[in-house]
Amino acid sequence: MRTLLSIAIVVAAVGLAYFGRVWAEDKEQTRTNPCPRTRIAILNLTYVLKHYDKYKKYEEEIKGIAEESGNQAKEKIAKRSEEQMRICYFDVIEAAQHYAIAHDFDLLLHYNDAITKEDFISTKNIARKLNETALMPVYWRNPSMDISMELVKVLNKRSPPGKQ
Repeated sequence: MRTLLSIAIVVAAVGLAYFGRVWAEDKEQTRTNPCPRTRIAILNLTYVLKHYDKYKKYEEEIKGIAEESGNQAKEKIAKRSEEQMRICYFDVIEAAQHYAIAHDFDLLLHYNDAITKEDFISTKNIARKLNETALMPVYWRNPSMDISMELVKVLNKRSPPGKQ
């Protein structure tokens, strides 16, 4: 009986050791990143649009139309603004996708935030952040993760202001 108990204890110990090792290996595999490297970039759409030459040209056109008076000017501004936003937005998104692929990023996130310190600390901007449902980056270790400036250079080189 004692021998049988000893054998059972040894078998149990070997089983625990074996299954414990298998469990530990499985746990180790789940702890390791399935993707050996992850490159993430962020993009401030507000910054890009404010520095995109085509967008600046559209803004100047809108100011010119705004100097006209009456309801017809307001209608022109509304129509031109919608058109302008759509064109510029898709220019930026397309350029951002190409940039991310060319620079081997795994993930590119966009956000909208103030670009001057005064705007950044304004109560209007803070209220917007508190009410916005989008994910806003709070911290990123490496400033080079923000590719906004590089994307403006790509956009402005690719599409000069006089070119539609």
